[in-house]
Amino acid sequence: MTQQNFTFEFLNEIQQLPADAEDRMRQEAESRLQMLGQGRSDLIGAAVSLEPIAETQGKPYLYQARVVAYVRPENIAGVAKGDDPAGALKEALDAVERQVRAQRERLQERTRQAATLGSNERLYELTAHEIYETYAGDVMPDVWLERSRDEIAADLMREAKLNQGDAFYVADQLLVVAEELVDDPTAQRAN
Repeated sequence: MTQQNFTFEFLNEIQQLPADAEDRMRQEAESRLQMLGQGRSDLIGAAVSLEPIAETQGKPYLYQARVVAYVRPENIAGVAKGDDPAGALKEALDAVERQVRAQRERLQERTRQAATLGSNERLYELTAHEIYETYAGDVMPDVWLERSRDEIAADLMREAKLNQGDAFYVADQLLVVAEELVDDPTAQRAN
């Protein structure tokens, strides 16, 4: 991830916070969030806010830090309260980092499960004619053309136990070859 692709906003509403402390917290937050997004395309920016939420005699004694990470597919927020703004910010950043990593792990797990349950990669290496030979059976080409793509795919999911994406791919290939065979009856069924 390059810095130009990362949007960072920092809002400090704590008037008593010294400028150098604010700068350190801004740099720390931006650095940690950029590192979290390094080498990834899911984290595109973040917004950080610091605010006093309780005070006595005009002097704040409780602070809140809010960090929102602009992450695809869902934004993530971390909020922490504490008697020290830097401590609250650290806790909010820790919470966001945990959530982003957990979300990434969930997405990776879904991808692993889809690969385990899902598509038959070898299917996509076959030619249309090889797919036709495998799945057409004794059904004549004109009979395939009388059926809708959805009907063919539904049958393939039920009978050949293909997942939805694979079933529609095979249905498309069956229809293409069936049309070729109907248009040119002398064509061979397999190349």
